[in-house]
Amino acid sequence: ALLARCARLIVPGGLIICEVDPTATRHQVHTMVLRTPFATSSPIAWSLIGVSALLQVAAPLGLLPVEEWMSGERAFASLRSISGSSR
Repeated sequence: ALLARCARLIVPGGLIICEVDPTATRHQVHTMVLRTPFATSSPIAWSLIGVSALLQVAAPLGLLPVEEWMSGERAFASLRSISGSSR
């Protein structure tokens, strides 16, 4: 849902940078609650997705892969919107 929202917000040719799970094929969704010393959120959906799974989700949204990289133990991917995509 977040990726679809980002695809709707950017202009054709716009770039989205995603932090992805280091396990390329992982795609898990679970519920979590965010807590601070002062507040607790309502339960929200949280997703862990690797780059291969991300590309499967991104293609129907009109997003094409640009680059993948690691920074330490963290994995990232960038996606570019294509003009004329249906969002």
